[in-house]
Amino acid sequence: MYISCVQFGAPDGKTDDTVALQKVLTNFSNNYPDQATQKPMTVYFPRGVYVISQTLVGNKSVGGAFIGHGRDTTIKWAGAKNGTMFWSAGMAYHRYAGLHWDGAGIAGFGILHQSENQFETEIIHEAEAFSNFLEVGLAVKSGGICGAKSPDCSKRRRIMY
Repeated sequence: MYISCVQFGAPDGKTDDTVALQKVLTNFSNNYPDQATQKPMTVYFPRGVYVISQTLVGNKSVGGAFIGHGRDTTIKWAGAKNGTMFWSAGMAYHRYAGLHWDGAGIAGFGILHQSENQFETEIIHEAEAFSNFLEVGLAVKSGGICGAKSPDCSKRRRIMY
């Protein structure tokens, strides 16, 4: 089963898409797994620029995917300086692919994997780009920072990128 961001009013590339994308994530968390089929859900991001001004929060869920069209699908930060674009709060066994996270020279972090109530494991990041961040694009709070500051974090938390 998949849901598209278009169903929730995003993107148009000009106005703030935060509310629409948060509705997508809430719908994803509230309906996982698909009760009829028990299959993982996929959130589809069609080509476009998704402008966000507040942190998107993905709550506790197990399994699923967030799929875009590579460089043709950009999520761009327009929020507070040093903000976090996406906070994964207990989302285990998830796949992120084909998304470009643009911090616009303002955001501190692109994706922050930090859970206070569920261990996040088997997270796969592939065919993604992280650009223009004040800190880094991909971070694991309890396991250190992924990327230039600590490239071995995938071994500790099985986050693959």
